[in-house]
Parts: sequence; structure tokens; C-alpha cells
Amino acid sequence: MMSFEEAESSVPPSEGSNGHKDICVLVVDCDQTCLQTISRMLRAMTYQVKTVGRAADARAMTLDGENQVDLVLTELHMPGMDRLQLLDEIQRTSKLPVVIMSADADEDAMLRSLNKGAIYYIDKPVEKGNLKNLWQYAFLNRREKQKNRQKNLRAES
Repeated sequence: MMSFEEAESSVPPSEGSNGHKDICVLVVDCDQTCLQTISRMLRAMTYQVKTVGRAADARAMTLDGENQVDLVLTELHMPGMDRLQLLDEIQRTSKLPVVIMSADADEDAMLRSLNKGAIYYIDKPVEKGNLKNLWQYAFLNRREKQKNRQKNLRAES
């Protein structure tokens, strides 16, 4: 996978596309106030945003190809699931980039999340600066999927 430094020098989505409007972020949080606040911040940066308040709904949306989610931004502590269970399930089933957010400033929780495959960990309260470059993770994931498709097509030929 491409490094972050390489991604920064790549063409950003705003050049040759509709900017962040091409990127859909699924925000998962059981706290409705936090869900609304983060959604407003993302929409102000022109991301497409879908929100859910339950981990089971997030899991269903990431499995459903109709939703075309590019990235998942989820609270670490979701009722009905163990701390990293949603991350594990999304990684196993959809390979979407997952960003974990939490008010828990526990370094161990952050390291466990990153070791399990989260691409980024954000401390709450979430600030706009934490969200502005989420497009890079979605961009890298799309590029990797495109490379894999091309590789598979060449292998089939």
C-alpha cells in the first residue's frame, strides 16, 4: 500500500473529480449530539455523510454494496459490541478504512485499535482539523482496489 507521504503528493480528489463530494463517510456513534456535530463538520468540508447510532446498523451498511461507503469513522465504545468487534468485522468483510474515535485517552486502547487495523485514532472531542484529511485514506483505499482489479484482469488474460 502507498505511504501517506506518497498520497500527499498524489492528485487530491478535488482535482479531476468532485472533491470530497466523491467520498462518503459512515459516522457511527451512539451519542446523537456527537453524531450530529461530526456530521455537520464533515458536510461543511463537502464530504457525503451517512450516520448510524448502532454498531449492528454500521455492520449492515458496510456489507451492503448499495451504500457505497468509502470510510468508517466509529466510536470505540459502542453498545452491543466489544470495543474492537466492529473494526474486526468491517476489516474481515469489506476492507474499508476504519478510523476510531474515543474520549478514552488511554494509550493502550489507541495502540490496540491501530494494531487491529484502524488507520487512524482520534481523541474526542473531535476537531475539524482531525477530519479534513480523511479523504486521503479513502483515496488510498480506492487506488489499492483499482490496482488489485487491474492485477486480477491481467491474471485472467
